[in-house]
Amino acid sequence: MKDASTAHPLLTGLVPLAQPEGGLVFSGTLSGSEHSWLNDHAVLGTVLLPGTAFVEMALFVAEEAGCDRIEELAFETPLVLPEGKEVDIQFVVGAPGDDARRSVSLHSRRADLGQGWTRHAVGTLSAGAENVAVDNAAWPPPGSEQVDISGLYERLAADDFHYGSAFQGLRSVWRNGDAVLAEVELPEQCLPEADAYQSHPALLDAAVQAAVAGGLLHTGSDSGQIMLPFSWNGVSLYATGTTSLRVQLTAQGADAVALVARDAAGRPVLSVESLLVRKAPAKQLDLLKSAGEHSLFHLEWTKLGAREQAQDTGPWVVVGAVEPQSGSLVDAGVADRSYESFEDLAEHIGAGVSAPAVVVVPVPLRDPDEAVAVRAAVLHTLGILQTWLSDDRFAGARLVLLTGRTPALSAAGVWGLVRSAQSEHGDRIVVIEADDTHEACKQLPAALASREPQVAVRQGELYVPRLARTSGGGRPTGRAWNPDGTVLITGGTGVLGAELARHLVTESGVRHLLLLSRGGPRAEGADELTAELRELGAEATIVACDAADKEALAEVLAAVPGAHPLTAVVHAAGVLDDALITDMTPAQVSAVLAPKVDAALHLHLLTQGLDLSDFIVFSSASAVFGGPGQGNYAAANAVLDALVLRRRAEGLPGIALAWGFWSQRTGMTAHLGDADVRRMERAGVTELSTEEGLALFDLARAWDVPAVVPMKLNLSSLRAQAGHLGVPSVLQGLVRVPTRRTAAEPDQRWSAARLAALPESERAPALHELVRAEVAAVLGHDDAAAIDPERAFMDLGFDSLTAVELRNRLITATGLRLPTTVVFTYATTAALSEHLLAGILESQAGPTRDGLDEVEAELRRTPPGDARHEALVRRLRELAATWLPEQSAEADADLDVSTIDEILDLAEGELEGLAAGEEGK
Repeated sequence: MKDASTAHPLLTGLVPLAQPEGGLVFSGTLSGSEHSWLNDHAVLGTVLLPGTAFVEMALFVAEEAGCDRIEELAFETPLVLPEGKEVDIQFVVGAPGDDARRSVSLHSRRADLGQGWTRHAVGTLSAGAENVAVDNAAWPPPGSEQVDISGLYERLAADDFHYGSAFQGLRSVWRNGDAVLAEVELPEQCLPEADAYQSHPALLDAAVQAAVAGGLLHTGSDSGQIMLPFSWNGVSLYATGTTSLRVQLTAQGADAVALVARDAAGRPVLSVESLLVRKAPAKQLDLLKSAGEHSLFHLEWTKLGAREQAQDTGPWVVVGAVEPQSGSLVDAGVADRSYESFEDLAEHIGAGVSAPAVVVVPVPLRDPDEAVAVRAAVLHTLGILQTWLSDDRFAGARLVLLTGRTPALSAAGVWGLVRSAQSEHGDRIVVIEADDTHEACKQLPAALASREPQVAVRQGELYVPRLARTSGGGRPTGRAWNPDGTVLITGGTGVLGAELARHLVTESGVRHLLLLSRGGPRAEGADELTAELRELGAEATIVACDAADKEALAEVLAAVPGAHPLTAVVHAAGVLDDALITDMTPAQVSAVLAPKVDAALHLHLLTQGLDLSDFIVFSSASAVFGGPGQGNYAAANAVLDALVLRRRAEGLPGIALAWGFWSQRTGMTAHLGDADVRRMERAGVTELSTEEGLALFDLARAWDVPAVVPMKLNLSSLRAQAGHLGVPSVLQGLVRVPTRRTAAEPDQRWSAARLAALPESERAPALHELVRAEVAAVLGHDDAAAIDPERAFMDLGFDSLTAVELRNRLITATGLRLPTTVVFTYATTAALSEHLLAGILESQAGPTRDGLDEVEAELRRTPPGDARHEALVRRLRELAATWLPEQSAEADADLDVSTIDEILDLAEGELEGLAAGEEGK
């Protein structure tokens, strides 16, 4: 449907939504070139849409929706207007409720980026405007004292509020008791459009400026924060097109004012019951300048929409004696049978039982000691993965790791580990959260058919994790750090811990720090850090303490002086001990879990009786995305995220920051080279500067969202590779993935059919160029010609992680199943190309065998005597008699056997013989 046009300068389009919703969507495009007056409103050097423009647009949509009052309009995040860029906006009005109220929300997105929408404001419209009387009294009222406003705009600029000529409409200000009075005029450059607005935003902004000039509101503070509008309540409009106003403002507490605006004759024009302002981190606006290329994200569970019907995948089995899941799966008819262990399953396969298509393994999670439970669950799952990946008999099957619906932290650890395993081994591994009910078990085939790597079954519906922008979900809390309290930082002498300590002192007014590290005062740079913080006005105590040692940590906490009690905890400690899933040892798992998980649990337990304002943990994006070689680290950080969510559910403070990659090298990232950085960039992850990271820290704390992912994403890069390599499912809420291709568009995978279409002389060279191109991409070369086909991969600079990346890219390109060792087994580009060519050509024999496997699967599912079972056996007899007429009697005799296995073995043998004969003709 084409948008209907409106006469509003900013909201130019309108689409009425179909019933039963009955809402309205107003749309428009903002830009400094089209609306030049907007360029005159900047905070901290960033052009922002003024809050009064939000209000004016809400008044316009209210009138169109049959309302005459803004009951509430609350701001969630500023709307940045990037220089030279257009910003699309939508003002959405909900359907009227039983009380005639209608919800509203304002959203924006950069027109040039094609990114998701960010919500900036939400509110409610209603009928019944405030009744304001005409005021014919003398103006200004007797006893009013003039306020000197000369130099006001220069003073505001010093507080980083930059008002150009379009926003310099304040003419006079008086104080009269507790009230502030003002006269404002719309500047000349805005006059031509005055009639087009309900009340021009620049005029209303000048009225708000009077509250600052008269001392009712303040623009900033000494703690690196600024004051921004937070909510407008009870806004009523009585006249439009006014170019000058007489304004009366009265305080409504420390950070709010009421406002009544009249024309020169004393007739009401606009009234506001309450305008509330709140503190926001000043550096928040620096991040918003990029308008969404990086920001704060969070993981949300989205209901899976229309999905494919679950197809018959072949036999399902359950491995592991975890009750009641194992029995439930068999009882529900999802699995054919269960086995005690992988060894038991492998033994049966060796005895002639066909390899299953799907193996489900329930994961035990419970233990009274949560630290023990986490280790046990992660190590148990690691053992499952290593057994699975090392046995070629399972190469054609998919592994489903099943965790119950439990709040146990161990479940989070399992999911973190599995996410890394999935990043190394593609779609061979799926993790599903479901309870043991018959109904939930019945949903597992649909979950598997979705091709999603991670699925949760909840009340009969499937949910999948998706990364979403947090900028539209949180509201600034305005919490200040307690200057008299002590802030504890684990990993406090490390690179990031030290940077955070400086930041808290210089930007947030923290004056007492307790910095823990295993090295303590002996750590490199510890003395210099203490001296630096003292010069900045803070006292820092550096203590050697491994927070994973509960008794040692308890002693440190007990020594915090009563004059400066512990008021905040920042857990930033951690270590890396990377290895691929197939190579990881239990010792490596424990080495990483201890400083992350054990320490966090000890801090959680030992501080529960304290009055903490903050409990902030430094997690990692690997917990959300997984990461090749970081299964243990992903598991540890996923547990931290889950711990914070539990704390919030219990009414305790908590924020988990799952950090992306920082450009400043730390003890954990000092080993990363250019190849590692290029690999992350190909995945859409770019480096966070220290300044950006610390600003995101402030922003996350201000919005007080429990679990966030502060990271820099290159969504343009991800969109560009969507058609070739695809986009990780967790990012598909941010990057739209094409679901269709045109009929004329060829399949880019190197299938057997595509290769067969080429002249035989061209097949090997074509595949060879494919491999060279993928090798060049992994190594960061622009030209595949730079790759010597006879040079060993190790000599080209490959390591275990780049080998996994190349293997995964080749799986995507060819559809072949390739082991993780393929790059080292076929050690040059030329050798690897030959191997792939042979594998693709060999796959041509696949359909015949796959068809027989389907017949066998169907026979196994139907018991002897069932009509479907008997029909299939009869059909096999007829086919054998048709293909081998001269041996039909013998065939009939042979087919008169007692087991389904023997029937299928005979039929398969005859088919292969016939196929060989046809090829020889």
